[in-house]
Amino acid sequence: MRRYACQHIVTNRKGVYKLKKTWRDIRESMNLTQADMARKLGMSRQLYQMKECGRRQFKLDEAIAISKMSGVDLKDVQIVRKFF
Repeated sequence: MRRYACQHIVTNRKGVYKLKKTWRDIRESMNLTQADMARKLGMSRQLYQMKECGRRQFKLDEAIAISKMSGVDLKDVQIVRKFF
């Protein structure tokens, strides 16, 4: 499976393309700031920012909460992991 992080597209062996959403796309579609989303999840804005950009990972319960708030299925979210 190939991942094109900058375009949020995933292909499989059959060449099927599917647009993936990032955590930022989801938050912006809800018209929320990072501070608003962090408040809803019970964390600091700085911690939320690190998780959104991939420096840290969301816990499963946090990801499920975002999924329920936004109505986006977790399998449609592109998980980005940055190593620093």
